[in-house]
Amino acid sequence: MRLIVAAAVVWLAAAPSADSVQKASPSGFSFVSSPAVPGTAALTGVAAVSEKNVWAVGQAGTRTLVEHWNGTRWSVVASPHPGTSSQLQAVSAGGRAVWAVGRFASSTGGGRLVVRWTGSKWVRVPLPSRLAGGLLDTVHVFSNTNVWAGGDDAQDSFLIHYDGHAWTSITPSPLADLTDAQITGIAAADPAHLSVSAFTSDPGTNPPAGFMYSEAGAAGWLEEGAIRGPMTGISVDDQWNVWAVGSQVDHTTKLRSPYLMRLHGDVVTAFFDASPPPYTYTTDHVLTAVTAISANNVWAVGYRVSAVTGRLCTLIYTYYGAGVIDLGGPNVPGVDNQLGAIAAVPGVYDLWAVGSAGSQPLILHAPVS
Repeated sequence: MRLIVAAAVVWLAAAPSADSVQKASPSGFSFVSSPAVPGTAALTGVAAVSEKNVWAVGQAGTRTLVEHWNGTRWSVVASPHPGTSSQLQAVSAGGRAVWAVGRFASSTGGGRLVVRWTGSKWVRVPLPSRLAGGLLDTVHVFSNTNVWAGGDDAQDSFLIHYDGHAWTSITPSPLADLTDAQITGIAAADPAHLSVSAFTSDPGTNPPAGFMYSEAGAAGWLEEGAIRGPMTGISVDDQWNVWAVGSQVDHTTKLRSPYLMRLHGDVVTAFFDASPPPYTYTTDHVLTAVTAISANNVWAVGYRVSAVTGRLCTLIYTYYGAGVIDLGGPNVPGVDNQLGAIAAVPGVYDLWAVGSAGSQPLILHAPVS
């Protein structure tokens, strides 16, 4: 039987209203203009190389969408879009390399999509046919010769590695013993210490559950913690603490409440945004992504359902060492707003968060304080 982590409950400050337009919210995040793109568009991944070099990816209509920040403005950059429909789910930067992953559909079925930045353009990276089907949800780049990507393969979790010459399937991958499973995030302090977040809706877990794993060399994968509900993102801070986020599902109300999970050594602690159990949420609150700058400086983003309007609103949390605070977030009025990714500029640590507002991309920025 898998162990569901016993959680330490942390009370949060009351969140400010997020149902009106704000130039900047108490979170410190403010809107940054994104180019208008045709069709329904959303950004689902962001990676920061420097203050003047930030990448965001997603989908616009039926095509991949890549945007770039040059320190002054965001612009759309041409990207491969195979098949009849294609999208990018995540982007990662490391060792002067930038890669993105997703999927595409075609008349023959489609499959996984991998692209990389050459320094002058985005190009598609081919996958061997045995690894080409399914979806890639996440990518972690150390360099152009050390790339990890994960997602799902039909009903099983899927993890692959590129060494500069060939792709290798990591077998068994985390959650290989469960169906309806997928890898949702990959993080690492260095190439020798990999951690992943994963999720399964396998009936055998009853209820659906999220899992945190660490790579244990020849021993395979070590399960570090589990929790009721999806686990959607993971990050590692500068002291090798592993942080993961997602949403816990109340078995009675079916409502989702957010959590932030920390692995410190061999101790796992989960922080919840809720009153002591039973949880008192009246709407869904979900965290989708996290970036850990240090042990006392962690940021997570997602969305909540407004109890007033019923629309989705941005959700921004920070962990500051003594607890977790719900900071709210700026929102475009009259439409659904949600955040799907967050990244910090290395060495500077100003923050970028991306998602969607209505049918257009949403980009938020919190400069270094």
